[in-house]
Amino acid sequence: MILNNEIALRKSMPYLANQKNTPLCGMAAINYLLAKQNFDLYEKFVKELHRTGYFKFKNYIVDVEKSSKHLLEMNPLVNKLYPSDYQGIMPYCDWISFSSIRNQENALRDYDGEDDFGLDGATLPNEIVKLMKGILGYTNVVDNSNLAFNKGTLPWDGEDCSAREIAKMEELKNQGYSVVMLINTKMINYVTEKVNGKLQIKMKKTDTGKLRKEMGVKSGFFSTIEHWVVFEEIIGGTINADEFDFKIFTWGELRDVIIEPEVFSTNYYGYVYGK
Repeated sequence: MILNNEIALRKSMPYLANQKNTPLCGMAAINYLLAKQNFDLYEKFVKELHRTGYFKFKNYIVDVEKSSKHLLEMNPLVNKLYPSDYQGIMPYCDWISFSSIRNQENALRDYDGEDDFGLDGATLPNEIVKLMKGILGYTNVVDNSNLAFNKGTLPWDGEDCSAREIAKMEELKNQGYSVVMLINTKMINYVTEKVNGKLQIKMKKTDTGKLRKEMGVKSGFFSTIEHWVVFEEIIGGTINADEFDFKIFTWGELRDVIIEPEVFSTNYYGYVYGK
């Protein structure tokens, strides 16, 4: 069965969690952490939710009610609105868990579970806090995010604010916390260019003369809050003043992020951490 095979892969590769063309990145972060830290509970959750439409964590209940029957009727094989991207459709184990939790959290409007970036699928910091406690079972959760301004560009932030923020996330990780960052995707997207009429990723020469994929674009003062990612580690253990190298979970992979400080500061809105 496809669902069982997808779930089994998450035991060794929890980072395969992928929301595709939906705004369910917050749900992806929570499910990635659940599969990574407690695979047995993750497996039981998804299978039971698929079978019954109901699952009870110690402090959180997911209940797909009759009003949400549309979620149970979504068939990835025949429904053209089932989430996908150029690499294929959204894993069914992800769609089941992501959409059900998202719909559970929506008070005023059902989540349709379709292939779009509607606001009904967005996740706020207070919801990440709630899900860390309810689903992941964390008892110590802190919201250090900022929805009004990016962190690191205000006059009182200081020139080394961004470096200090990354160093703090690394410190929290080393203390056993999970750290979920709130960013604009311009921070982690690859820069593209047209070559002979074809769009391709732009390459950048490093100080050592090697070529690597160019990543990240500086945003304006009021960049858009778009995306949750899970901070994994500083690559090499230390941050350089002229280049930030760190690893994150996002969109079904563990991605190495190598960007300039201004790219980080203009696309960064803080983080939620817990354990």
